[in-house]
Amino acid sequence: MIEAPMTWPGLTFHAGCAYDLEKHATIPNILKKFNPNLLGCSDTTGAQSDDLPFQAQSLVSALNAHPKVNIAEDWKFLGIFIGTNDACQFCLNQHTPDYFVSKITEALEILRSNLPRTIVSILSIPQLDVIHQSKQKPECQMAQPLVDFMCPCLANSQTTQKKVNSFISDYFKLQMNLQNSGKFDADDFTVVVQPFITEIHEPSKKCPFIRTVKNSIDCVQFLAPAVK
Repeated sequence: MIEAPMTWPGLTFHAGCAYDLEKHATIPNILKKFNPNLLGCSDTTGAQSDDLPFQAQSLVSALNAHPKVNIAEDWKFLGIFIGTNDACQFCLNQHTPDYFVSKITEALEILRSNLPRTIVSILSIPQLDVIHQSKQKPECQMAQPLVDFMCPCLANSQTTQKKVNSFISDYFKLQMNLQNSGKFDADDFTVVVQPFITEIHEPSKKCPFIRTVKNSIDCVQFLAPAVK
Protein backbone atom coordinates (compact mmCIF):
# COMPACT_ATOMS: atom_id res chain seq x y z
CA MET A 1 0.00 0.00 0.00
CA ILE A 2 3.04 2.31 0.12
CA GLU A 3 2.60 3.13 -3.58
CA ALA A 4 -1.16 3.50 -3.34
CA PRO A 5 -1.31 7.30 -2.80
CA MET A 6 0.83 7.91 -5.91
CA THR A 7 -0.79 9.80 -8.75
CA TRP A 8 -0.11 9.40 -12.44
CA PRO A 9 -1.15 12.60 -14.22
CA GLY A 10 0.38 11.27 -17.43
CA LEU A 11 -2.49 8.78 -17.68
CA THR A 12 -5.40 11.20 -17.20
CA PHE A 13 -7.63 11.34 -20.25
CA HIS A 14 -7.86 15.13 -20.48
CA ALA A 15 -4.19 16.04 -20.22
CA GLY A 16 -1.96 12.97 -20.05
CA CYS A 17 0.73 11.94 -22.52
CA ALA A 18 2.73 9.29 -20.70
CA TYR A 19 2.25 6.94 -23.65
CA ASP A 20 1.33 7.34 -27.30
CA LEU A 21 -2.20 7.32 -28.71
CA GLU A 22 -2.10 3.61 -29.55
CA LYS A 23 -1.74 2.80 -25.84
CA HIS A 24 -3.68 5.65 -24.21
CA ALA A 25 -6.43 7.75 -25.79
CA THR A 26 -5.97 11.20 -24.27
CA ILE A 27 -6.64 14.67 -25.64
CA PRO A 28 -2.93 15.62 -25.93
CA ASN A 29 -2.18 12.33 -27.67
CA ILE A 30 -4.98 12.91 -30.17
CA LEU A 31 -3.70 16.42 -30.93
CA LYS A 32 -0.12 15.18 -31.23
CA LYS A 33 -1.26 12.58 -33.74
CA PHE A 34 -1.95 15.43 -36.14
CA ASN A 35 0.99 17.60 -35.08
CA PRO A 36 3.90 15.73 -33.42
CA ASN A 37 5.64 19.05 -32.74
CA LEU A 38 3.15 20.12 -30.09
CA LEU A 39 4.59 20.73 -26.63
CA GLY A 40 3.22 20.06 -23.17
CA CYS A 41 0.94 17.80 -21.14
CA SER A 42 -0.20 17.27 -17.55
CA ASP A 43 2.18 17.14 -14.61
CA THR A 44 -0.03 18.07 -11.66
CA THR A 45 -2.97 16.43 -9.87
CA GLY A 46 -4.61 16.79 -6.50
CA ALA A 47 -5.27 20.53 -6.77
CA GLN A 48 -8.13 22.56 -5.41
CA SER A 49 -9.44 25.80 -6.86
CA ASP A 50 -7.40 27.62 -4.21
CA ASP A 51 -4.29 26.47 -6.06
CA LEU A 52 -5.28 27.70 -9.50
CA PRO A 53 -4.09 31.34 -9.32
CA PHE A 54 -0.61 30.22 -8.28
CA GLN A 55 -0.57 27.49 -10.92
CA ALA A 56 -1.71 29.97 -13.58
CA GLN A 57 1.10 32.36 -12.71
CA SER A 58 3.60 29.50 -12.65
CA LEU A 59 2.43 28.39 -16.09
CA VAL A 60 2.83 31.90 -17.48
CA SER A 61 6.38 32.09 -16.10
CA ALA A 62 7.27 28.65 -17.47
CA LEU A 63 5.96 29.45 -20.95
CA ASN A 64 7.77 32.77 -21.03
CA ALA A 65 11.01 31.02 -20.10
CA HIS A 66 10.62 28.17 -22.61
CA PRO A 67 12.94 28.63 -25.60
CA LYS A 68 10.54 26.88 -28.00
CA VAL A 69 7.44 28.88 -27.07
CA ASN A 70 6.43 32.13 -28.72
CA ILE A 71 3.83 33.56 -26.35
CA ALA A 72 2.52 36.10 -28.84
CA GLU A 73 2.30 33.82 -31.88
CA ASP A 74 1.77 30.25 -30.71
CA TRP A 75 -1.75 28.96 -30.07
CA LYS A 76 -2.19 27.28 -26.71
CA PHE A 77 -4.76 24.79 -25.42
CA LEU A 78 -5.18 24.54 -21.65
CA GLY A 79 -7.34 21.85 -20.07
CA ILE A 80 -8.43 22.40 -16.47
CA PHE A 81 -10.09 19.56 -14.57
CA ILE A 82 -10.95 21.15 -11.25
CA GLY A 83 -13.62 20.85 -8.60
CA THR A 84 -13.65 17.24 -7.47
CA ASN A 85 -11.29 17.93 -4.59
CA ASP A 86 -13.35 21.01 -3.74
CA ALA A 87 -16.49 18.89 -3.56
CA CYS A 88 -14.70 16.15 -1.62
CA GLN A 89 -13.65 18.53 1.17
CA PHE A 90 -16.22 21.33 1.32
CA CYS A 91 -17.77 19.70 4.40
CA LEU A 92 -14.46 20.33 6.21
CA ASN A 93 -13.47 23.83 5.10
CA GLN A 94 -17.09 25.06 4.74
CA HIS A 95 -16.26 26.91 1.53
CA THR A 96 -19.11 27.56 -0.89
CA PRO A 97 -19.17 27.04 -4.67
CA ASP A 98 -19.03 30.85 -5.04
CA TYR A 99 -15.71 30.92 -3.22
CA PHE A 100 -14.16 28.19 -5.36
CA VAL A 101 -15.39 29.64 -8.65
CA SER A 102 -13.99 33.04 -7.62
CA LYS A 103 -10.57 31.36 -7.50
CA ILE A 104 -11.15 29.89 -10.95
CA THR A 105 -12.05 33.39 -12.16
CA GLU A 106 -8.88 34.81 -10.62
CA ALA A 107 -6.77 32.23 -12.43
CA LEU A 108 -8.52 32.89 -15.74
CA GLU A 109 -7.85 36.61 -15.39
CA ILE A 110 -4.13 35.85 -15.01
CA LEU A 111 -4.21 33.64 -18.09
CA ARG A 112 -6.17 36.15 -20.18
CA SER A 113 -3.78 38.97 -19.28
CA ASN A 114 -0.65 37.01 -20.09
CA LEU A 115 -1.45 34.30 -22.65
CA PRO A 116 -2.87 35.52 -25.96
CA ARG A 117 -4.04 32.90 -28.44
CA THR A 118 -5.27 30.55 -25.73
CA ILE A 119 -8.28 28.26 -25.53
CA VAL A 120 -9.15 27.18 -21.98
CA SER A 121 -11.28 24.07 -21.63
CA ILE A 122 -12.73 23.51 -18.15
CA LEU A 123 -14.02 20.04 -17.31
CA SER A 124 -16.95 20.08 -14.93
CA ILE A 125 -17.20 17.98 -11.77
CA PRO A 126 -18.39 14.39 -12.08
CA GLN A 127 -21.17 13.26 -9.81
CA LEU A 128 -19.48 11.91 -6.69
CA ASP A 129 -22.02 9.10 -6.48
CA VAL A 130 -20.00 7.55 -9.33
CA ILE A 131 -16.97 7.45 -7.06
CA HIS A 132 -19.10 6.18 -4.18
CA GLN A 133 -20.52 3.35 -6.32
CA SER A 134 -17.16 2.54 -7.85
CA LYS A 135 -15.44 2.03 -4.52
CA GLN A 136 -17.98 -0.72 -3.75
CA LYS A 137 -16.67 -2.80 -6.65
CA PRO A 138 -14.67 -5.86 -5.55
CA GLU A 139 -11.65 -4.77 -7.60
CA CYS A 140 -11.78 -1.37 -5.87
CA GLN A 141 -11.84 -2.65 -2.30
CA MET A 142 -8.14 -1.91 -1.88
CA ALA A 143 -8.82 1.72 -2.73
CA GLN A 144 -11.77 2.26 -0.37
CA PRO A 145 -9.84 3.45 2.75
CA LEU A 146 -7.83 5.94 0.72
CA VAL A 147 -10.88 7.16 -1.18
CA ASP A 148 -12.59 7.81 2.16
CA PHE A 149 -9.46 9.62 3.39
CA MET A 150 -9.04 11.78 0.29
CA CYS A 151 -12.77 12.39 -0.18
CA PRO A 152 -14.02 12.70 3.41
CA CYS A 153 -17.35 14.25 2.45
CA LEU A 154 -18.37 10.89 0.95
CA ALA A 155 -17.56 9.15 4.23
CA ASN A 156 -19.02 11.85 6.51
CA SER A 157 -22.33 10.64 7.94
CA GLN A 158 -23.48 14.24 8.49
CA THR A 159 -22.89 15.17 4.84
CA THR A 160 -25.78 13.63 2.95
CA GLN A 161 -25.63 12.74 -0.72
CA LYS A 162 -28.25 15.45 -1.25
CA LYS A 163 -25.86 18.10 0.14
CA VAL A 164 -23.03 16.83 -2.04
CA ASN A 165 -25.25 16.82 -5.14
CA SER A 166 -26.45 20.34 -4.34
CA PHE A 167 -22.86 21.57 -4.00
CA ILE A 168 -21.89 20.05 -7.35
CA SER A 169 -25.00 21.40 -9.06
CA ASP A 170 -24.36 24.96 -7.81
CA TYR A 171 -20.66 24.68 -8.70
CA PHE A 172 -21.48 23.62 -12.26
CA LYS A 173 -24.06 26.40 -12.70
CA LEU A 174 -21.50 29.00 -11.61
CA GLN A 175 -18.97 27.57 -14.05
CA MET A 176 -21.52 27.82 -16.86
CA ASN A 177 -22.40 31.39 -15.82
CA LEU A 178 -18.70 32.22 -16.01
CA GLN A 179 -18.51 30.84 -19.53
CA ASN A 180 -21.71 32.51 -20.68
CA SER A 181 -20.86 35.89 -19.17
CA GLY A 182 -18.61 36.68 -22.12
CA LYS A 183 -16.02 38.09 -19.74
CA PHE A 184 -13.32 35.90 -21.22
CA ASP A 185 -14.38 35.98 -24.85
CA ALA A 186 -11.93 37.71 -27.20
CA ASP A 187 -10.51 37.18 -30.66
CA ASP A 188 -7.49 35.41 -29.19
CA PHE A 189 -8.81 34.00 -25.91
CA THR A 190 -11.83 32.02 -24.79
CA VAL A 191 -13.10 29.76 -22.01
CA VAL A 192 -15.33 26.75 -22.65
CA VAL A 193 -16.90 24.55 -19.96
CA GLN A 194 -17.25 20.90 -20.96
CA PRO A 195 -20.36 19.46 -19.26
CA PHE A 196 -20.23 15.84 -20.38
CA ILE A 197 -18.78 14.43 -17.15
CA THR A 198 -21.84 15.63 -15.22
CA GLU A 199 -23.87 13.14 -17.28
CA ILE A 200 -21.89 10.16 -15.96
CA HIS A 201 -24.07 8.51 -13.33
CA GLU A 202 -22.96 4.90 -13.66
CA PRO A 203 -19.47 3.67 -12.76
CA SER A 204 -17.39 2.29 -15.61
CA LYS A 205 -16.90 -1.46 -15.97
CA LYS A 206 -13.31 -0.99 -14.92
CA CYS A 207 -12.39 0.45 -11.55
CA PRO A 208 -11.49 4.11 -12.27
CA PHE A 209 -9.10 4.16 -9.31
CA ILE A 210 -6.88 1.26 -10.40
CA ARG A 211 -4.19 1.94 -12.96
CA THR A 212 -1.88 -0.25 -14.96
CA VAL A 213 0.66 0.23 -12.15
CA LYS A 214 -0.07 -2.24 -9.38
CA ASN A 215 -1.32 -0.74 -6.11
CA SER A 216 -1.26 2.84 -7.38
CA ILE A 217 -4.49 4.80 -7.44
CA ASP A 218 -5.76 8.27 -8.09
CA CYS A 219 -9.01 8.84 -6.26
CA VAL A 220 -10.19 11.94 -8.08
CA GLN A 221 -8.86 11.69 -11.64
CA PHE A 222 -10.58 9.65 -14.33
CA LEU A 223 -7.86 7.76 -16.17
CA ALA A 224 -7.84 6.97 -19.87
CA PRO A 225 -9.03 3.34 -19.46
CA ALA A 226 -11.85 4.41 -17.14
CA VAL A 227 -13.56 6.68 -19.68
CA LYS A 228 -13.38 4.45 -22.73
